[in-house]
Amino acid sequence: MLTLSFILLFCLYLITAGLYIFVVHQSELVIIENPSLAIYETLHEQHSSNILCPCSQISVPYDRFFNVTFLLHQICTSSLVSSARLDYLTLLNTNRLPSWTSSDFARDFHTYGASYFQFVATFCLFARINIEDAQRVFVSTQFINNHLPPQSVLLQQIQSIFESFISQTRHHFTWLVNWIEVATMIDNFLTGENTNAQIIIDSNGQVIINDVTYMVVTKITHNSLSSSGRCSCGIEFDQCLLKPIIYTNGSNRLDFVQLFDELQVGCIPIIGLYRTTFDWWYSAT
Repeated sequence: MLTLSFILLFCLYLITAGLYIFVVHQSELVIIENPSLAIYETLHEQHSSNILCPCSQISVPYDRFFNVTFLLHQICTSSLVSSARLDYLTLLNTNRLPSWTSSDFARDFHTYGASYFQFVATFCLFARINIEDAQRVFVSTQFINNHLPPQSVLLQQIQSIFESFISQTRHHFTWLVNWIEVATMIDNFLTGENTNAQIIIDSNGQVIINDVTYMVVTKITHNSLSSSGRCSCGIEFDQCLLKPIIYTNGSNRLDFVQLFDELQVGCIPIIGLYRTTFDWWYSAT
């Protein structure tokens, strides 16, 4: 009798469990053709674990939904590096400047102004080429996904993609600048303005290259010059900096019209550029 009761109860349990599973967990497949974004978002909120929206294309180039633009630093579009200004600076006859304007603490700005801003313009060009190349690769990259992700996930993916693009572009430009810096310093290039060495051709046509030393100037006025010692471009090329000055027509090395504390002239151009600030260009005075 007990056995029969157990069997009846067990069968009743199986019938009840089967009905529960069938009624409660029965699902229905509903297909909605071409839903709008609003409908999809509503359905996703209500059925986030069950909704499935396959894409008609699993890969789409970034330029279908990304618009990548960039702006270079203002100096790269300013008159400082314009072709008209560079042409004007190169036309200046530096041979008419007195020899004493090339001292061991300063240089007349006219002697290297053209090459200095041509160097700045070159770096602006490098930056533009670097970004444009990265931009072309970026917009042609394929975004691959076989199902439509929810908006929150898609926005996170887009943010991650942009951050990766910016980081890689910066890294590549930094690598380029570091390569230029290393190549310039290791190969010991001689500058045309004789700032890192003194190049002399003697009467026999022999080229003589001598090291140069500069005064480490701390302050210059029309009446005084203070220095903290001397440095050698052959040994301390990253520490030697000359002051850019526009001299008057007199014969006094401290008789100048303009002193550019913001600009620096190094033994090699890239060192001076690293130490330069261009805030003065945006000042009304």
